[in-house]
Amino acid sequence: MKSFLKEVAGEIALKFSNFKDVVLILPGKRPAVFLKNELLSLNTVTTYAPEFYSIEAFVEKLSGLTPVGDLQLLFELYEVYKKETPPGDTESFQHFSRWAKILLQDFNEIDQYLVDYNQLFAYLSSVKEINHWYVQKEKTELQKNYIRFWNSLKRYYLHFRKRLLEKQIAYQGLLYSEAYNNAKKYLEEHPEKHHIFIGFNALNSAEENLIQEFLNSGNNHILWDIDETFLADNEHDAGLFIRSYKKEWHYFKDHDFKIVSDHFKTPKNIQITGIPKTVGQAKYAGKLIEDIHRKTGNLERTAVILGNEQLLTPLLNALPSAIGPVNITYGIPLYQVPVASFFGALFHLMENTKNAGWYYKNVLHILSHALTRKLLSHKGQDYAERIIEKMRRENIVFVSQTYIKALVHESLHEICDHIFTDVGQRHVNTVIKKCISLIHQLRTRHNDNDMYLEYLYKFHELFNRILYLNTTYGSISDMASLKRVYRELLRGETVNFRGEPLKGLQIMGMLESRNLDFENVIITGVNEGILPSGKKQVSFLPFDVKMAFNLPAYKEKDAIYTYHFYRLLQRAKNIYLLYNTEPDALEGGEKSRFLLQLTTRKQPLHHVEEIIASPEISQASKKSVRIKKNPDVITRLKTIASAGFSPTSLSSYIRNPVDFYYNAVLNIKAEDAIEETITAKALGIIIHGTLEDLYKPLEGKWLRETDIVQMRKTMHPLISRHFARVYREEQWRTGKNLIGFNIVARYIQHFLTLELGRLKQGRSVKIMHIEKNLETTVDIPGSAPGAVTLKGTIDRVEEVDGIITVTDYKTGKAVQADLEIPTEEAIVNDYRYHKAFQLLSYAYLYTKNYAPENPVEAAVLSFKNLKSGYLKFGKKDGNGRNAEKTAPIDREMLTAYENNLRALVLEIFDPQIPFTEKGTDA
Repeated sequence: MKSFLKEVAGEIALKFSNFKDVVLILPGKRPAVFLKNELLSLNTVTTYAPEFYSIEAFVEKLSGLTPVGDLQLLFELYEVYKKETPPGDTESFQHFSRWAKILLQDFNEIDQYLVDYNQLFAYLSSVKEINHWYVQKEKTELQKNYIRFWNSLKRYYLHFRKRLLEKQIAYQGLLYSEAYNNAKKYLEEHPEKHHIFIGFNALNSAEENLIQEFLNSGNNHILWDIDETFLADNEHDAGLFIRSYKKEWHYFKDHDFKIVSDHFKTPKNIQITGIPKTVGQAKYAGKLIEDIHRKTGNLERTAVILGNEQLLTPLLNALPSAIGPVNITYGIPLYQVPVASFFGALFHLMENTKNAGWYYKNVLHILSHALTRKLLSHKGQDYAERIIEKMRRENIVFVSQTYIKALVHESLHEICDHIFTDVGQRHVNTVIKKCISLIHQLRTRHNDNDMYLEYLYKFHELFNRILYLNTTYGSISDMASLKRVYRELLRGETVNFRGEPLKGLQIMGMLESRNLDFENVIITGVNEGILPSGKKQVSFLPFDVKMAFNLPAYKEKDAIYTYHFYRLLQRAKNIYLLYNTEPDALEGGEKSRFLLQLTTRKQPLHHVEEIIASPEISQASKKSVRIKKNPDVITRLKTIASAGFSPTSLSSYIRNPVDFYYNAVLNIKAEDAIEETITAKALGIIIHGTLEDLYKPLEGKWLRETDIVQMRKTMHPLISRHFARVYREEQWRTGKNLIGFNIVARYIQHFLTLELGRLKQGRSVKIMHIEKNLETTVDIPGSAPGAVTLKGTIDRVEEVDGIITVTDYKTGKAVQADLEIPTEEAIVNDYRYHKAFQLLSYAYLYTKNYAPENPVEAAVLSFKNLKSGYLKFGKKDGNGRNAEKTAPIDREMLTAYENNLRALVLEIFDPQIPFTEKGTDA
């Protein structure tokens, strides 16, 4: 079967014997390479080559303007914005750039579609006025500012275009509109040229008018890439645009409509495969490639189309060895290479500087980076590791530059100055130059690694570009703006692969596949939200405005994806369509509608197979971990027993003895992680600390309603103070931590309401102890230590109507059933009752230390279940709802607890009983 470009080459060869004045315009550069190869294969004599242009390059030539990047356009627009906005209303570049990118996209679309901007901006202003119109009601200042913003858009647009045209630079839309304006003049100056437009589909208005201008001049032609199936079906979106061109362009009243193929109906093997996750798709694609290579011996006619470019790296790792050359049209995104994370950590460090130095976690983050290790190494000594060890040993919270430089070799001081830059040296251009200097230092340390040298070259280019832009415009005034500009440039940069474009397996994106045909096609990510991309349009122009001015909306953008998808299938024989059966929130949705169309509107000669692929899972039996108690372990247990067992550590033994061994015996603790958002542990620390501050002054006093009223007034500053101890101030005043702050405030507010309710009911409450540390010695006859210490901190002890209540605060969820034990032994045999065990332990500690004459009860206060009030410990006399329970903790209950505690400690110390993991089969 002939490929589209082979058919095109045949048409051109029939029409022209000499290509000297032939100009070929294609959607992109890539099909031009393949078309040139097809023309070479048809020509047996030496001749002039035709001129090849991508549509972007041809439009640029016609316009006479130079396209510039989005970042430079933002700087140019910012200059216009500052001039055209009252001085008091202007925003910093950092804030401006957040919405200006959207505005640039809208300006681009307005020009691409040759919209009458006078009508559009007048219409837009009227719509916004109507939306904020109220009968006999004065507009607020906020509403007036809002209307002023919309009214200023036309002014920004006109002055921006004028500024760019004076500088002979442009955004894409301006290139197109100027190219169309210059088309007649170009045609008059080049009457000898024959222009052929090849393989286009969705044209913007400027492209439509420009191409028609060329076609109507007489010497020019257009060749479409469309299948009869889609052209004849008025309901099929794959032919949406080309059908309208065939119907509406006057040129086709007198000229043939070429090239229309009829290949989609031909026999095809279509396999639709659902695979969990993106990495699973990559591995499955690798297996398919291996199978195709084994059957055919080569992969010259095989392409892998990635629906999501993030699949590239896992796909490269999944490619089988010895499959011959591979051509990759994608590049590795620059933000994914290690150098990017180094500079990201560096900017984060610079942004978060205090007068006392740098917060230790930020310092550990940058020092732990592999590139920092390279930079701070001298004659085999890793000075970064040396600094880390000393910081941990000395428990340094804030680190100064002086502290760091004192620990490294003198030859590394300049590098330390670049990484740990004092506040006084934070001028943006100075920081950029320091980054460039660090790149030079890294280059000397990676001069034997070609890949790293390529990465470093890209970053050297990137920082020099930022330096040039800021020297020219001066709009980057602080670290936050610099970081935003850096990220903006980083997102658009790639490290490209080098290879032979015409040989071997082709790996590309959907747009790169335009005009190309393959016998074997593998497409990944065929999910809604990816293919097609779905409703992801960000614009200042409302949907109704777009409709009124014939600007593209969701339907048109979906139709573009539909065309590309089905065009790939037209001439293919073996098609493998992979979709994710378990998409994440950001990885598309259910399987694409394209797959449903292939099955519900199946062509007679298409063999469609649907399968679900899942990884093979071996059923390996997991044996439980058993750790014997050697003499060293017993010695360590004696040390722990002497220092004191806590109710929490004993609970961990009841839950899983192996965890107790790791945590208590080996003292293996999880390293502190950087907590960007509030954790459950931090929430508990803050609530406990705040309540301690509120109630500590009331120890030994009867609680009054006026005390609660006063607490409500002072609680917020106290909560703030405890948040500041856990998190730096700027971290908890925004985002999820601010939500966490409000949650804590709400918990404590509800708790105080509960307290006030008790007092209003006439209950007498005396605060006896707050956060009381207690310990006692328990004789364990027959055990290795002979006696152990039990210790713990009781959150609160109070006397309520003559009854002593030992209270434990729980920031997690607790219910009454957690605290009602069926038997005394359940607290040490069943982890479900670990809260009851801890509560009884605190009651035991209190009675051992104070021997109270009053009755003693114990209760849990669950902040996630405050509506249930104080959840009291109790022992049930049976099962079911009608079982009665005893709440007071009497001498008999404490004796039973003590006996169970002795049995538990004897088990811990018994050398014949290993620490055995619970929850697995032996």
